[in-house]
Order: sequence, then structure tokens, then C-alpha cells
Amino acid sequence: MKKLIVVLCVAAMVLPATAAMAGPDDAWVVSLISSFTDRSFNSTACNYGTRTNSVDGSDVTDNAQDKTDTAAMMSCFDLGLSIKKVGYKYDYRAPMPSSQVEKIWNVRIWRGATYTKNAILLRAWNPTAYDINGSIPVKLVVHEDPTGSYAPGTVLWTWDPTKNGTSTNPAYSNTFTNCGVLENNNPDSCIKLKLIAGTSYVPEPGSLVAMLSGLVGIVGYGIRRRK
Repeated sequence: MKKLIVVLCVAAMVLPATAAMAGPDDAWVVSLISSFTDRSFNSTACNYGTRTNSVDGSDVTDNAQDKTDTAAMMSCFDLGLSIKKVGYKYDYRAPMPSSQVEKIWNVRIWRGATYTKNAILLRAWNPTAYDINGSIPVKLVVHEDPTGSYAPGTVLWTWDPTKNGTSTNPAYSNTFTNCGVLENNNPDSCIKLKLIAGTSYVPEPGSLVAMLSGLVGIVGYGIRRRK
């Protein structure tokens, strides 16, 4: 009987937490592109997110960025430099439950070898074909900005799952000024951003009550056993 009480107490703690963490998978993609402020001389559009049958780490759905000397370049470098030494324009990862700890894409923006402007326009949107369903927050955060346009930790944009867009009609746009401080054709001299999806799991109130009840039961059992 005493063993049964212990088993039930442990189950009261574990099962609610397990059920809460087993959220629905969310396959989604967001797009970003950098360019002159008049939207000319674009980098190749970048797609980052999760896709069904994709895995974390390089696979067939990922793709290297195209190198364009005249453009404001943008890439993700989590998969390495790529064949063209300028990172990846596509970095798709495995779908994640809504309660999973954050997945992060490290994105850089820099000047092509002959980029002549002093400002860079960043645009972002949620493609219609790969909607964010809203269960997982997706945001773009400044990590380092040598241009001085934004302080580290600044949240530039949190994607709205109800608003789609395109490169010509983006849901979000933003200009980085003073880009002359960035070295031409050097991905290490860049604006560093973090695309962050998900959030650390926090138990719901009901789960917390169940877990607390289990702990109380275990403590009570321990006290009775000592007596």
C-alpha cells in the first residue's frame, strides 16, 4: 500500500508536466532580405524556420547563400561558412513542440565587396505557404550592431502570425544607418541578429498544483514512515 502511495504521488507530478510539454508540432518559415534603402541590389531572400522531415543541422533542405558583391549581404552561419564562404540563405530545422526551449538562428548582415551605400534596409515577412500558427513566438533580436543603430538586446520585430507578406510588401522593414563602419566583403564585420523561436517551458497553474500535491504526499509519507 505504501509503495502504491509513492507511485501515485510521483505520477501526480510527472504526468501533468509531460502532457503540458507534449505540445503540437509547429512547422513554419519566416523570410528576411537586405538591400539598398530603395529596395534595389537585394541579397538573396533568406528563409529560416522548421519544416516537416527536416533535421537540426545541415540537410538537403538547407541552401548556401549566393554571393553578390554589390548587395547588402545576409546569411545564417550556424551551419558554417558554406561553399561560397558566405553562410546559408536557407536553414530549416526539425519541427518543435510549443513548449520546447528556444531555437536560435544567428544571422549576419554585412556589405558586399562593392556596396557603396551608407544604409541597409532589412525587410521581414511570414510567407503564406508556411504560416506561423501562433503557438510559438518568433522574434528578431539585435545581438551586436557596430553601426550604433540599435543597442544589444533590442527586439526589432516579433512576427504576427495573422500577417503575411512578400519582399515587396513586407510585414516589417527597418533601416540600419552608419553602415560605412562595416568592412566591405567581410562577414565578420557585420550586424549580428538572433532569430529566436520558442520559449522555455513554464508549467501551467493546474500543473503546478498537481506537482505540489505530489510533493506534499511524498513528504507526508516520509513523516509517517519516521513515526
